[in-house]
Amino acid sequence: MVAISEISAVIAATGVILGVLFAMVQLRNLVKARRMDLVMRLYLAWGEESMKNAFARVLAVEVTTYEEFVKKHGPMARLNREQIWTDIDRVGWFANGYSFLVYKGLASIKDIDDLFGHGVILLWEKLRPLVEGWRRDLNMPRSYQWFEYLYNAMKSGNR
Repeated sequence: MVAISEISAVIAATGVILGVLFAMVQLRNLVKARRMDLVMRLYLAWGEESMKNAFARVLAVEVTTYEEFVKKHGPMARLNREQIWTDIDRVGWFANGYSFLVYKGLASIKDIDDLFGHGVILLWEKLRPLVEGWRRDLNMPRSYQWFEYLYNAMKSGNR
């Protein structure tokens, strides 16, 4: 016959195991919620009027080569540079930031693709000649590296 102390030990152990499993599920859900909160905060920042205006100006500007762009708009690295350089830097910096979150696993590529995907590919393809030019001219070989990383991941289908 099984002693009451053995039954109570089994019940206690089962309770501890169930408590640990519940805590793990709750923790996983909390991590998912925090990640989604981070992505949604980015999305809301992307929707701000100043960001939309900067993005519209970037979309409207013609980019053929870095050298031609610099002839027309002056160099990126100067005081009182043209507004377009600030706009490019603003939207590019933003894209580099959410791309870094994907690289670090703090945001899923699927969520970023769902919210910003069309912009990642469109924007990188437009800005690539400029980024490659200032990487070379300013000796900044890793400038916007996370943005390029995300573009490559999306183009290769690693979503």
